[in-house]
Amino acid sequence: MDVLIIDDEPEAVSYLNALLQEYCPEITLVGSAFSVSEGIQQIVYHQPDLVFLDIELGDDNDLDILKQFPDSNFKVIFITSHNRHALKATLLNTLTHIIRADSPRQTVSIVNKKNQFPLSSALLTSKPQYHIHTKDASGKLILPTAQGFLIVETKDIIFCKAEGSYVDFFLADGRSYLVSRQLWEYEGILESYNFLRIHRSYLANLQMVREFIRKDGGYVIMENGATLPVASAKKESFLQKINGLFQTS
Repeated sequence: MDVLIIDDEPEAVSYLNALLQEYCPEITLVGSAFSVSEGIQQIVYHQPDLVFLDIELGDDNDLDILKQFPDSNFKVIFITSHNRHALKATLLNTLTHIIRADSPRQTVSIVNKKNQFPLSSALLTSKPQYHIHTKDASGKLILPTAQGFLIVETKDIIFCKAEGSYVDFFLADGRSYLVSRQLWEYEGILESYNFLRIHRSYLANLQMVREFIRKDGGYVIMENGATLPVASAKKESFLQKINGLFQTS
């Protein structure tokens, strides 16, 4: 089985590669990439059977890679690496199931389940069923809580902030809710409601942006007074979407 690793942290690539070589001899690592553009090139060149794809590729959206291959048949395991000794793999077809792959036994277990993973083309249309419930143009979001769930209007969300393996939702009424999910899970769902990933840690409601400041690398001031950085790689798309929303000059 030909495998490709796409991760923006070289230490994580080396660590995973070492585990696969030692404990999964049936796997052949055909290449590695450290960005979206490199990942696309490597997939085209190597035509892998299985891709380990970092959930957070810097300020890039890893789903942009899958969008380039709508009819492909390679399998995908989403990973996130916080340091060289800690890897977590998420099976996208069971978004609530998170496997910790910080030991050889767990890594082998993940690889052995590879036939259960959806094809990359299926991931583009799959969404967690518990997340979104649309009754009108504004939409509603269901946030899982320890006691059950909370339903919020998407228009009332000012921004979402990544907090490790959690997402903090900041609402217009001053409340905030910490949800045990990854920020990327909400990015694709909320983008149609004028949300934009302006930074690897922030998903902002563009309707709630009060001011944009160009100095210090660029940042926005939200309606609740919060100051959020705008990543340099996201600045152009941010300004385009703002101009489209409000027809600014």
